[in-house]
Amino acid sequence: MATIRRWLRQYLRQLPGYRQEHPLAHRLTMYVLACSLGFALLSTLLQVGIEYQREMRQIDQRLELIRSGYVASLARSLWDVDDEQLRLQMQGILYIPDVSALRLEGTEAMRITAMQRPGGAPPVSTREHAFALSHAAPDGVRALGRLVVQIDLDAVAARLAWSGVTIFLSQSLTILMIAGVLVVVFQWLVTRHLES
Repeated sequence: MATIRRWLRQYLRQLPGYRQEHPLAHRLTMYVLACSLGFALLSTLLQVGIEYQREMRQIDQRLELIRSGYVASLARSLWDVDDEQLRLQMQGILYIPDVSALRLEGTEAMRITAMQRPGGAPPVSTREHAFALSHAAPDGVRALGRLVVQIDLDAVAARLAWSGVTIFLSQSLTILMIAGVLVVVFQWLVTRHLES
């Protein structure tokens, strides 16, 4: 342990004059570091792109859950003019992740026409999806309006940004450690002999 500390102290003392004393090794180190960081950035962008696709698929799955699990019962509540049941169902939809607001359009008879997730400021960037609400009456299908679901894209962007930073830092650290070992080995085996 004392040997490593002594070697590290000696290495840090030599670091300011390293560029002048070992120009070949310095250039090699800079090339390796630049290529390594470029690779880490490219790899991070690729992984964030994959994460983005996964997030969009999850949003589509949540919208399909609303279509299959809530739309028919919402239409029934509208047909029955049941405000209490309608409010409970809309609150249930707001518990689904990334859903920030709901509104009913074309349903003037109901007292509840819009709901927003409590707490926090409204999102700046959103995506809206509309579901047609209809009821099969004995005399035919009746259009009751539509449910518009607002998805919070700011939350998705925040998750992607955090994921990107984490991936980039972890990959950069790994690549820099490997590059550092390669540079030291190459310096020991090749460049010091070339410089001498």
